[in-house]
Amino acid sequence: MTAVDQQPRQTLEDRNSVVATIASTSAGVVQVVVAAAGLGKTWVLERANAILDATAAHHITQRCEAPRSTEPFHAFAQLAMEVDDATTDRATAIADHLLNSISEVTCSETSLLVVDDVHWADGGTLEVLVQLARRHEQYGLGVVFASRPGPVVERLIASLEPSAVVAITLRPLDDESMSQL
Repeated sequence: MTAVDQQPRQTLEDRNSVVATIASTSAGVVQVVVAAAGLGKTWVLERANAILDATAAHHITQRCEAPRSTEPFHAFAQLAMEVDDATTDRATAIADHLLNSISEVTCSETSLLVVDDVHWADGGTLEVLVQLARRHEQYGLGVVFASRPGPVVERLIASLEPSAVVAITLRPLDDESMSQL
């Protein structure tokens, strides 16, 4: 029996509560959803995005993908192309560009940045995420990261003020909840 098997299982009601929590993330909050592969991180984020779409809340969803190349900043490739290559600190420049774009679009509205599959983040992308998480509050931005457990998400969390991070751990669903899906 593995450690995951020994944990109490979650119900669909528990999972829907996580969806509601994510959809109501307010400015100044960084939430990190952590779960092993196949336990529903993307499902939770998709449901939260549907709620945000239905309420016309401003949100940006981004996904880190398994690296197919050594391209730095792969999760923000389009933004990286818009930033001067001569910039010495490209991660900060990309984060600045994204935060400024968000603030121009949203004015006084709270926005939410959702980033899935953070465990695939390359070093450059991770640095942009750290910059965004450290500076989100001054831009009225709530942030949600979803990741498998491991060194990337540990590094991300460790780079932030502990009081600024709300960790949400997903566990396997119970049998009844699984049958309802």
